Amino acid sequence: MKRLLKLSVLLIATAIFSSCFTVNGEAKKRPLAKIDKVSIDSVSLSSITLKIDMSINNPYILSVDINKAIMETYVENERLVYTVNNSPLNIRGGETMKTSFKVKLKWAELDKASTNYMDKDDLTVKIITVVDIKLPDIPGLPETVMLSYTTEKIIPALKPEVSFKNFSLVFPTKEAVSKALVKARKSPLALVRILGLFAGKQNEEAAKDLTDLDLMISLNFDVIIENKSKGKVNIDSIHYNVKYNNISFISGQTDLLLNEGQISKARMGNDFNTRSFHKALISLFDEKKRDFKVEGYAIMIFPPEISKEPVRLNFGKD
Repeated sequence: MKRLLKLSVLLIATAIFSSCFTVNGEAKKRPLAKIDKVSIDSVSLSSITLKIDMSINNPYILSVDINKAIMETYVENERLVYTVNNSPLNIRGGETMKTSFKVKLKWAELDKASTNYMDKDDLTVKIITVVDIKLPDIPGLPETVMLSYTTEKIIPALKPEVSFKNFSLVFPTKEAVSKALVKARKSPLALVRILGLFAGKQNEEAAKDLTDLDLMISLNFDVIIENKSKGKVNIDSIHYNVKYNNISFISGQTDLLLNEGQISKARMGNDFNTRSFHKALISLFDEKKRDFKVEGYAIMIFPPEISKEPVRLNFGKD
């Protein structure tokens, strides 16, 4: 009986000692965070968005919560952006979580903050990241810990502009329309209506006739992308979607571009079948009423010190 009692006491003492050892060991640990990469996420006509990839390690056996992440962005010692991300994040015990944050910088603000911005190829952005972590309820640990890191990123000095010019429609010939009417077994009287529509005379009956015919109409236009500053950039390809009266009716892409210094040009050409014609497009035959809207993006290639990966320049939407 005495031996059993001594054994029980020994086991309890061992458990208490191990628990104290574990608690003391946990209390000496601290979370670690590092910035893995800062990259250019995307570019628009008004701004550039940077992506900060981070790894945060939880060394404890219990989970921790990230209360918030604060990012301050500086250019030439002037703070441009102060961002607070309050989205809750939880990291399980003993695990490393990878997360990312985004910072948007406006070209106008960069121009204002940087000396002689328009004459620069690039500029350096300093990013200070502070992560507020709520620690587990372990004796010897503070309630929270703040981790602060500073990194720098070279970004292009840009002031991009995109314009669309010289829109033109190429209609089927009179002979092509006549053949299509015969093939579709339509009345030859529709020929006059359709040719009148091509000439700008809006006619809903003629528009309806078109949907029964297998004809192609071509839309051609120029895309001009210009960087008003001296930042170096090459346009690799352009991807676009043309809307008319809020209806998307043509999309395409091209890598046949002429890059001349700060200007890149491309002539776009697309065909659309009259069978897909929508009555809301009827006014596009009237040259005076045409109002095309082009959305899309261009793929930009920068010097490797700025970005080793292609970057999208979004236009039409910001």
